[in-house]
Amino acid sequence: MFAWMLSSAAPGQAREILGQLPPPVRALYRAIWKPRFEKTKRW
Repeated sequence: MFAWMLSSAAPGQAREILGQLPPPVRALYRAIWKPRFEKTKRW
């Protein structure tokens, strides 16, 4: 869900939101969630 929400956020907003998350969650986002979201075909 984070990748979907952050995909439409401005870069500064995404950085701010990610900065509020604990380091393990940020690592999961960057290593797993975002790459999988970017590979997924939409529409």
